[in-house]
Amino acid sequence: MKFSNVIAISLSLGCQVLAAPAPALPIPAPVSDVGAVAGDASAVRSLPVGVPNIAVIKGAVSELRSSVSGELSTITSMSASDAPSYDIPVIKKSLANIATHMKTATTGMAPALVGSTIALTAEEAQAILCALNEIEALVYNIKLALSSLLSTIGADAKALIGPEIATVLELAIPLVAPPVGFVYSILGLVPGGAVVTTELTTVAHSVMGVASTLKTLLGSAH
Repeated sequence: MKFSNVIAISLSLGCQVLAAPAPALPIPAPVSDVGAVAGDASAVRSLPVGVPNIAVIKGAVSELRSSVSGELSTITSMSASDAPSYDIPVIKKSLANIATHMKTATTGMAPALVGSTIALTAEEAQAILCALNEIEALVYNIKLALSSLLSTIGADAKALIGPEIATVLELAIPLVAPPVGFVYSILGLVPGGAVVTTELTTVAHSVMGVASTLKTLLGSAH
């Protein structure tokens, strides 16, 4: 099956409605080497060959988004400039929960992220694109919430939750690198030719870029 330009654009728009970060992120040019995007070629490992389970990938990402959204809302509300007080134990618990959900999603996706031996369908390509958009939105929202938290709490409070913040930040690359690596491994197996390939690599590049920026917050977490 061939994608038309119209179909490819509609797939992208459909995913953006579901999971676009706010505000919108600039879209960088696609690249051919995902390792270069992260600045760490070892972040994306070689994949075993098999038949990827797209439903497992999609399910893990959706569950992660659902689980983490409430925790981020809790952190954001408590770190707002007009918040009456900070409940450090609640924030610590939310951060720990986010880390647990990120680890669960990373582990859950792993068996499904294999180098495919068969061509993907248009529906599978769409599901991968939507999953990448969801991951990007989630990681970006984590960055926003933690940036706000770190800019508003005092040094004493920061010392209490610094380890939990650092754990969340350090889990970003392990979360996004496998699905991004998977995308690059299946580019020759998706329908639609250059149009869809460019769309997938552009989103993959952007996802990895957003995750990499979380490293800049590590110094502020201590």
